[in-house]
Amino acid sequence: TPTTTTTAVTNRAIARLIPKHAGAPVPEFVIDKGSAIVGIFDPDTGPVEIDLEGFSGDETVSRNHAEIYQEGASWKVKDLGSTNGGFIKPAGQSRFASRITVPTALEAGDELAIAKVRLLFQTA
Repeated sequence: TPTTTTTAVTNRAIARLIPKHAGAPVPEFVIDKGSAIVGIFDPDTGPVEIDLEGFSGDETVSRNHAEIYQEGASWKVKDLGSTNGGFIKPAGQSRFASRITVPTALEAGDELAIAKVRLLFQTA
């Protein structure tokens, strides 16, 4: 008797966050698991995938500040209740949009501000 097996194929892309600050302690962050929490390490809550401790302006970053995740073929960012918010400056624009309050699409070339820490979003 023939058996049918269904295999789910996940098309996970890779994204990168490249710090815009000169002298950043990390040259880039790679998101290769479909999602990553951005914030600051805290002994009570543990590590985050993208730890901005040591960056200029890190005192404005919350422990669990934002999540960057892949949804279908697109990438999104959502604020996790941070104090100082997140902002996106779309590629080719000169100003950041208003504070992120709902999950918002990220495109390659967008600049993301996590409080005062600025990062360039790229996909591979």
